[in-house]
Amino acid sequence: MKHLYYAAILTLYDQNCEINEREQRRYIRFLLDKRVRGFFPCGTSGEYTTLSQKENLKLLRIVLEENNNAVPVIPCASTASFHNTIALIREMERMGVKAVSICPPYYTPLRQSDVLDYYRHILDAVQVDVYLYNIPAFTNPIAFETFEKLLIHPKVVGIKDSSGNMKTISRYVAAKSGRRDEFRIMTGSDEMILPALSGGCFGSVSALSGIIPEVHNLLYDTYRDDLAFAQKIQVKIADLASECEKYIFPVGYKFALEARGFAMQAFRQNVVEYMGGDDYGEGRRRIHGLVKELLAMADERKISDRDQNRKWA
Repeated sequence: MKHLYYAAILTLYDQNCEINEREQRRYIRFLLDKRVRGFFPCGTSGEYTTLSQKENLKLLRIVLEENNNAVPVIPCASTASFHNTIALIREMERMGVKAVSICPPYYTPLRQSDVLDYYRHILDAVQVDVYLYNIPAFTNPIAFETFEKLLIHPKVVGIKDSSGNMKTISRYVAAKSGRRDEFRIMTGSDEMILPALSGGCFGSVSALSGIIPEVHNLLYDTYRDDLAFAQKIQVKIADLASECEKYIFPVGYKFALEARGFAMQAFRQNVVEYMGGDDYGEGRRRIHGLVKELLAMADERKISDRDQNRKWA
């Protein structure tokens, strides 16, 4: 099975905190130019809980139009209620989407039997394939026992796990092996990409792959043949993710995207002006520096590989 990552798309705002369509389109074209391998819009990194259904659909439309079927697209279709989630998915179906990712409902605590019923009723009501999305830090968790019951449903084709727990991912891999080998298990943590791939995962969905896709391409292309180099990349990616996580989510990741030439004019999640205060200013500089270090590693590897190819030509 070919490994694949999906870039979790950030939402770019104008000064009035409205979606900046021009910059959002430029951002998608930028990622395509850098040979991104898949898109995951309308998810946690895209701040879906702060956006209206209309805004989430607008973001998806932008991605679909700019992508023009170049790479796979799996939008997140999650809300706090069954009826709103069904309505959102049906709009996405009308836009031509073939698969969506769905979190359990957030805010209201649920029993695992409720989580299972939630997914089963959605699966009965929609036509698209479904990726489960386990992100227990922000929503009701998907317990392993619930996962096992949903694993056998033909419309459930994969899971994105953002628990940050490699033991959980290993249990997923063991559960699907020999039963549904085509089932796609993906980590949602940039810090865990290499361990997850080595442990049998299909791929990843992460915020940094929507910022430095060149680096993620290199990690995916080298981990089998040059594990030592892949480990160096993974350590640096983890350093950058750790720095980004020090700030109100997803401000740190937007600092990283600034380093790629995209100005951040406003933040819905942040009540403090991000340029005010030494902490934010210094953090922004550290994040920019780490982005440049990772891109330099990717450039050096390209030059080395090109020189080696010339040597043997």
